[in-house]
Order: sequence, then structure tokens, then C-alpha cells
Amino acid sequence: MPGKQFVFGAAVMGGWLAGCAPAPDPVGSLSVEPGNIELGFSEFSRVRLEWTPGIELESVDGSLRVFVHLLDGDGEVARTFDHPFPGDWLPGEPVRYDIDLYQSALGDPLDAGSYDLIAGLYDEAGQRWPLDTDDGERSRHEYTVAIVEIPVEQRLVPMLYFSEAWQGIEPGSDQQVLARRWLSKDGIIRVKEVPGVGRFRFVVEIPGPGEREGSLVLDEGWTEPAVEIDGDCTATPVTIAGYGRHVVMIELQVPKTECDVTFEPRFVRVIDDIDQERALVLENVAWSAEFD
Repeated sequence: MPGKQFVFGAAVMGGWLAGCAPAPDPVGSLSVEPGNIELGFSEFSRVRLEWTPGIELESVDGSLRVFVHLLDGDGEVARTFDHPFPGDWLPGEPVRYDIDLYQSALGDPLDAGSYDLIAGLYDEAGQRWPLDTDDGERSRHEYTVAIVEIPVEQRLVPMLYFSEAWQGIEPGSDQQVLARRWLSKDGIIRVKEVPGVGRFRFVVEIPGPGEREGSLVLDEGWTEPAVEIDGDCTATPVTIAGYGRHVVMIELQVPKTECDVTFEPRFVRVIDDIDQERALVLENVAWSAEFD
């Protein structure tokens, strides 16, 4: 009998020890400024992330990424702002950069109230790492880094009117791109009721060849797909070129009550199986009355 009691006691002790295994050490620290952000509908606000790598990361599968999620009062993901970690993870070498939080004018507005902004580090396999932050860990190596307030009363923001060349709004793919609009030829976004100086943030994608490759037709003199962005909203034309997403800032440094932003694709992709031409897709647009 004593032997049996000893074996039973050892099993209990082993399970207790396993349950109290020390938590893994943080691989580095993360801070976000400012810690309190107000974000109205169709607005964007800039925040700074500062990472301080402490130890080397092991077994990283693919590229290293950062998740930044906005959680509502029920803990549900309302918006996401995920992005690649910029540069290399090198212990002792801080990494600082800015990202934009936004409510796209193409999507539905968030309900008024307080939201938690959480962040963390992960790889393409979904592996996450422990971090050191001011507020500590919530769960699953995710951390509250700021509070975002969605105001009850909306501030004055410009009104946007799309020309007929823009196709209708279609659903996006996730909580980062809620909705989008395609353009195949020259299009205009008319801006009205501008409350003062500020800037627009456009996210434009030039999709690469995919399932529906179709035929890429470049304008004469152009060697790659490009879009010229101009108009009397800005004094400085912008040209974006190459496949992928492009963030375009249009600054209104002189107050105007009405102006146009023009998009002129220098290419078109003819998609035969749907008998349609497409060039670029607008994924996000937001406004800020603040400058850096």
C-alpha cells in the first residue's frame, strides 16, 4: 500500500509542477504613442510604434509580422491594421515607425464608444511571441497598447463624390479592407465641404496578374503599369507605378471649399472571361486635419 500511495503522490506532484511551469521570457518590448486616440468616421490618426528587441527569435516561419487590432466592448475584432515588421529583429537595436489608424470613408462607421487597441508579433505560421508592455498581456501573447475613442458627435470632414468612371462599392476581403471601388479609365473624386487645411490618405492597389490575367495594355511610352494622380486639390502631382498597394497622401495646404482629385491610369487590363477592363482599385480613403 505505501508503494501505491507514493506513486499516486508523485503523479499529482508531476502534474502540479507542469501546471506551474514558468512563462517564457519576453523577446522584447513594445510601446505605442499616443496612448489615447480619437478617431471619427472617415478620419485617420497617426501613431508611433517602438520595438526594442531583447533576444533573438527562434524558428520564425516565413516573414515576421505585426498584428494591430481594434477590439470593441465585447472583445470582438472591429478593425485590423496588420503590417510586416519593418527591417530585421536585432537584439538591442530599437525599431521606430508610424502607422495610420483609420475609418475608411468607403466602409460603415464604427459605433461610438471606447475600443482597445491590441498588438503583438507573429509569423506566417501564426506563431506569437511574448512581449514586455506597460499594461501586460491579455491572452495568447496579445497586449493592449492604447485606447481608441469613437466620438458620438462627428467632426466636420470633407464629402466625397465619385465620377461615373468609378465602379460601385463592393465588399472588401477582411476587417482591414472593408470595401473598395474599381477604376479602369480616368476618374475623378470631387471633394466638397472641406472644413480647412488637412490631408487625404488614399490606399490604391494595382493588382498583379492572377487567376484572371487578361491582357495588360500599357499607354504609349510607359514600361510598367502606373497611375497619375493630380487635380486642383493638390499643387504636386503624384505618380505611382508597379504592382501592389500604394499609400498616397494628398495635402490641402490652402483652404478650399471644393476641389477635384483625378486618377489617370496609364494602362488597362482587359479581362476576357468577364468582358471587363480594370486598372486600379481604391481600398481606403480617410481625412486628417493634422499635419506632422
